[in-house]
Amino acid sequence: MACELFGWSNLDGGTLLRIRSRLAAFESMTFKEIFRNDSTGCHHIEAWKLTPAAKKKLAEIAPDQDILLSLRLTSAERIWGIRLKNVVDLLWWDPNHAVYESQRR
Repeated sequence: MACELFGWSNLDGGTLLRIRSRLAAFESMTFKEIFRNDSTGCHHIEAWKLTPAAKKKLAEIAPDQDILLSLRLTSAERIWGIRLKNVVDLLWWDPNHAVYESQRR
C-alpha cells in the first residue's frame, strides 16, 4: 500500500502525461487562483488531518511541515506537495484519495 500512496513508480505513460498536462495548466495560474477558486478543487490540508500512514511518511521526509497542498486531478486523484516560496515541491501521487480521507458532504 505504501507504494500506491507515496510513490510515482506505479504510473503508466498515459497517466504521467495526463498529470503533466494538469500540472502545466496550474503553472499558468497564481497560487491565489489555484487555492481560492472552488472550481479547481485544490486546497491546503493541515498535516494532522492526514491518514496515519501519510503522517508517518511525512514525518520521514518533511517533519517540519504543518500544511500540505492537495492538487486535484480528478474526483479521487490528487497530487500532494509542499509550498516552497513560489514553487510546489511534489511529494505524492494519490490515485485513490487515500492520503486524506475527506468527509463526504
